Amino acid sequence: MEGKYGKGCLLEISESQVHYLKNVMRLDAGKQITVFNGLDGEWLATIVNYERKGCGTIKLLALSKPYEASPNCWLLFPPLRSLRTDYLVEKSTEIGVSKLIPVKTSYSQISRFNVRRHRSNAIEASEQCGRLDIPLIEPLLSLEDVLSMWPESRILFFCDETGGEPILKASYGCAKSESGFGVLVGPEGGFTISERIKLKKQPFVRVVSLGSFKLRTETAAIAALSAIFASKDYNNS
Repeated sequence: MEGKYGKGCLLEISESQVHYLKNVMRLDAGKQITVFNGLDGEWLATIVNYERKGCGTIKLLALSKPYEASPNCWLLFPPLRSLRTDYLVEKSTEIGVSKLIPVKTSYSQISRFNVRRHRSNAIEASEQCGRLDIPLIEPLLSLEDVLSMWPESRILFFCDETGGEPILKASYGCAKSESGFGVLVGPEGGFTISERIKLKKQPFVRVVSLGSFKLRTETAAIAALSAIFASKDYNNS
């Protein structure tokens, strides 16, 4: 829910939010809900009214959960067919990724990416898992453009199906870096020789392996993220 939060603040809710509260959740005016804006934590609120025009108003009552920033992790992946991309966005949001970057490679099978659709998926996933922010979702970029704009202080773990350092070993001590990190997974056709060479030449790239099996793109993404987030150095301060 957008807007600056504070006790007693009145916020307008959109037509789609009214539809969800009134027709899906069956909540009448006067009922309490929890809301967040990605900055000010989770707030207890009450539904003031539903207007005839389709919008409505809520009133913030009290902070119920302080804001906690998600891990500074970016996920780079090729667009997939709709339901598979939905799944990838949903699960990476639940895991805690802070930015999703769709990347077009030579063997990518899909050349379109609907940012608006997948932002809606990310919002729903955040609401379902109790996350208090929403990952930023970028438009589709070429691999070349991504590499040219990449911050050199941010490590990029390149998940290479031809082999590399085991990801648990490579990511040890890196996931808590203030500069953050990124994870790149490729299409099921893999990367071309020229793409692989270019990636390996970048000073910020760490080539990693996810094991001996060839994984589907969404499986590789979830496996890589889970391994890094569950590492000893990530959980220990």
